[in-house]
Amino acid sequence: PGGGTGDATAAPAAEAARAGADRVTYSGPLQRPASYHPRVNPLQPSAPDADASAPAVLDAAALQRLQALDPSGENRVVERVLRAFEGSLERMLGQASAAQASGDHATVRHVAHTLKSSSASVGALRLSQHCSEIEHRLRRDESAGVEASLHGLQSEGWRVLAAVRRMLAP
Repeated sequence: PGGGTGDATAAPAAEAARAGADRVTYSGPLQRPASYHPRVNPLQPSAPDADASAPAVLDAAALQRLQALDPSGENRVVERVLRAFEGSLERMLGQASAAQASGDHATVRHVAHTLKSSSASVGALRLSQHCSEIEHRLRRDESAGVEASLHGLQSEGWRVLAAVRRMLAP
């Protein structure tokens, strides 16, 4: 939902490739040649100094499924999907805040519904769970507990946004 994926990222991706972006070594069905230099490393969704005991912000298996759509990395599918998701997530977090402040449950439900599948597709599984919970509560007209759930959505949403931005950073 939303966000363009045009060629605006072509120059930064090419520059990163020339600069020797992080090399990724895969094993199993996604084996890559040693010369493969992706712009985005789907196996490193968290910052290098992240607490090892903390759950991953983005699920590595989901990111590998995205990478499998573009095995050579030539089309930058992971980068393009993450860039589109980044813009959409930031916009929708703002919409959810505004809708919550005005008591607009229809918009909150729409945002939760939209983010539920897009966040799952990039591996933001906790965010997807928050969205599902909110959507189900509002579908049943159960507004009790929605505010706490929205706080969870916002908090996890910003955490996911930070993780995506770290992955996209040159």
